[in-house]
Amino acid sequence: MISYMRTVPVLAAVLVSCKGDRGAHKPDDAARAERPRVDRVEAAASIARERCHRDERCNKLGPGHPYADSADCSLNVERELVDEFKSNACEGGVEPKELDECVAAIRGHDCANPFNKLEELAACRESELCRAAPRM
Repeated sequence: MISYMRTVPVLAAVLVSCKGDRGAHKPDDAARAERPRVDRVEAAASIARERCHRDERCNKLGPGHPYADSADCSLNVERELVDEFKSNACEGGVEPKELDECVAAIRGHDCANPFNKLEELAACRESELCRAAPRM
C-alpha cells in the first residue's frame, strides 16, 4: 500500500509534464513561412514531375502528343522551366509556399481543361513563383 501511494503522485507528475509538452514541437505558421527558398533546378524538377504525372493520368503522352512518354516529358518540361527560371526575379530561388500551390494546381487541374504552358495556371506564373528574394 505504501509503494502504491508513492507511485501515484510520481506517475501523475509524469503524465502532466508530458501533456504540457504535446504541442511544443508542432511547427506554427511563422516557422512554415520561414522555409528556405527552393533552388530553381529543384523547383523545375518538382513542377515537371507533377506536370508529367498529370499528362500521363490524362492520357496526353505518346503518339499524337508532344511527349513520347513520362521520361521524355520530364526531361523536356524541366529543361523549359529551368530556362524560364533564369530571370533576375528567380535568381534567389523559388518561394516554397508558391511552389506547393503550383504543384497542387497542376495536380487538381481537370483533364478536360488542357493547358499548353504553365503560365496558364495562375499559381504557376513566374511572377508568383519567383518573387525577388529580399536583399540582405
